Amino acid sequence: MQFSSPKGKKLFGKIGVRIEYSQVKLRSEKENIYQTKHHFFIAPSLMGQYKINKKHSISLAFSRRISRPTYPQLNPYMSMLDATTFEQGNPYLQPETSENVEFNYLLSTKIVDFSANLYFNYTHNYITEITILKDSLLLLTYINGLSELRTGMDLQLTIHPTKWVDIDLNTNTYYVSAKGQYEQIDLSNKGWVNSSLIELNFKPIKGMNIQLQYSFTTPEYYPQFTIPFAHAMNIGISQKFLKGSLTVSALLTDVFNTNNWAVNSDNSVYILRNKSYNKSPMLWLGIRYNFNSYQGSKPMKKAEDDRSKVHIGQ
Repeated sequence: MQFSSPKGKKLFGKIGVRIEYSQVKLRSEKENIYQTKHHFFIAPSLMGQYKINKKHSISLAFSRRISRPTYPQLNPYMSMLDATTFEQGNPYLQPETSENVEFNYLLSTKIVDFSANLYFNYTHNYITEITILKDSLLLLTYINGLSELRTGMDLQLTIHPTKWVDIDLNTNTYYVSAKGQYEQIDLSNKGWVNSSLIELNFKPIKGMNIQLQYSFTTPEYYPQFTIPFAHAMNIGISQKFLKGSLTVSALLTDVFNTNNWAVNSDNSVYILRNKSYNKSPMLWLGIRYNFNSYQGSKPMKKAEDDRSKVHIGQ
């Protein structure tokens, strides 16, 4: 159920609630698992927005959410990642629930677009990947931690100083504190993190776009793992021809060969030091032709760096 005030006014709000019941059955002859789980969840939500004027607006939102484990996280059978590293799901995982509060300020002009988002998120029974030793093998599996607190500020700034230059800055600074225990391993970890992306777009001539991207992330803190500082730069150029139907592009990723993936862990069971390359420098050359439209191709997408999981066996 959801109720909202009429749009078009300075003050706009929504209030709602979602109620759900779920049942999960697990059956495994080999593992001798026969169980049925029942879960009842109530998720209220609240949002309010106030338009100060045409350029300024503020908003406040509260929501309660649920996230259930995926099939790979539940699969009890081992899969091989390399000669000494295996992955195994946990069929006894519980869904994680969270409460989220966000306060947003938005400024929009012809030259500057600015957004500041202050957020607070508290998660119960968070699902996390851990590494344990089992019969001289390194085993990756999933468990429910106790709680995770994440609070900080996300800033986005876009500047249009001239018609041929755009400057984008995205920075997220937050404090994270995770708590939990698994057998002899203490999952608690906490600290301040900053993840930023600077992007410069140049349009020196009609149809040409030159893009420079530089990203960096300070040490990140996950349950059981700490990831050190990482940074990388990408350079791309594209040129449109035939009224935008034909696009020729080139992209050089990780220009300085700095995009390393390192994981450190110290606990009562073992000491882990793992370092690998997530992406080595690569040159991409592309030709795109749109047969059905003369509107041209979309701008070059940002290079993605998925750090949502800790990958040991890559």
